[in-house]
Amino acid sequence: MHGLDFPAGYPTVLADGDLDGDSVLDSTDEVHAALATGSAVDVGVVKQFECPAIPLPRR
Repeated sequence: MHGLDFPAGYPTVLADGDLDGDSVLDSTDEVHAALATGSAVDVGVVKQFECPAIPLPRR
């Protein structure tokens, strides 16, 4: 899971990325739109987990 930072604030992120006008970033397209404008910044991996139903291949 990646964390996001909003340097100019969440209202700016919504102005740039909320493509359907529902006041939340709730799709991959909306997150990508906010990242593309720079109003959202990917701060990297903040959490990793392995789904017990879909285990990762053993190395």
